[in-house]
Amino acid sequence: MLKPTVFLLFCVLLVAGCTGVSEEPATAEPAQPVVSARATEPDVPRDNGTAEQSPGREPGSGEARGEADASAVAAAVFLSQLDEGQRAAAVLPYDSDLISNWSNLPAGVLRFERNGVRIGDLDEMQQAALHHFLATAMSPYGYEVVTAVVAAEGVLEESARARRLGWNADNYWLAFFGEPSTTNAWRWQFGGHHLAINMSVRDGRISMSPTFLGIEPARFADAAGTHAPFMDRVDAGLAVINSLDGDIAAAALLDEHPDDLQSGAGPIGFVPFEGASVDSFSPEQQKAVLDAVALWVNLMPVHSAQTRLAEIEAELQYAYFGWHGPTDGTGSIYYVIHGDAVLIEFSTEDPLGAAEGHIHSVYRDPTSEYGVR
Repeated sequence: MLKPTVFLLFCVLLVAGCTGVSEEPATAEPAQPVVSARATEPDVPRDNGTAEQSPGREPGSGEARGEADASAVAAAVFLSQLDEGQRAAAVLPYDSDLISNWSNLPAGVLRFERNGVRIGDLDEMQQAALHHFLATAMSPYGYEVVTAVVAAEGVLEESARARRLGWNADNYWLAFFGEPSTTNAWRWQFGGHHLAINMSVRDGRISMSPTFLGIEPARFADAAGTHAPFMDRVDAGLAVINSLDGDIAAAALLDEHPDDLQSGAGPIGFVPFEGASVDSFSPEQQKAVLDAVALWVNLMPVHSAQTRLAEIEAELQYAYFGWHGPTDGTGSIYYVIHGDAVLIEFSTEDPLGAAEGHIHSVYRDPTSEYGVR
């Protein structure tokens, strides 16, 4: 889904939204944070890059460390393509508070500037290096999902409102927090309308959180064919709810569809544990939940994702699954998977089967927000 010239340059390096303003992720704020299955949610921590690995979070294995090192090398290749001013904008201090400056909203309607360098301000060689970095720092599946979100924005930009407000697929930014390194901790952030990827690298281990994935239109066509990149997430949620029956199914059904995602960039501790306890699910039903979780976790490089999925699976009994909406693949749906080890929210802003569709989702790792407990 890259422009042809950029795609060609990208290959060389490998060898060598919406018609209206999308809603900002809503944050419910009851008086007290929700108590987790076993402990009260802590405040979001600060990290100056010297903090030790979180308890229970082992350094990366040999294969995972190789993924982390490859990400650092690809980042260095990208940064080497920038001029002095661009590089200064692209690399911020590791412990900068600006790391929380992200949103699903399109450019031009935020109260802050996004971090890093903008795709539209890069030349073709620099764009190719940026795509090389993303393809290296994520799994092939993750890179495909991210470029699909940007491609959908390219379709959306043809609408009259988008043209008037200046929304387009050039409005995505890449930033680094700390110098990319094979020895020291560093982080990177890529995002724009309907997209915010936050990944961290420490001790040869890659972690990801918070991450916002949205798309509009959810179904679109281009020269390569027709695309519906988030239908796997719809199908995964339907597979879980339709596998349940009796009292367990009744417990999973939520009374209300939230106006939008309850967490977004806000505190995880204000999102309630609601729905059916996954501990009551059969092994097959628990696997369906884990398969849904994997659609977010697998944005990370393969071995890092495998490690993270094993951690979530070990804590899955403490998670809850909640669902609102029809279970036949029509109407507007919302589902949530929430435990001490993971929070995922998925919401269709329009009914399934709508002409174009509009989807929001968020993935949070309570054990490693922005790479630190």
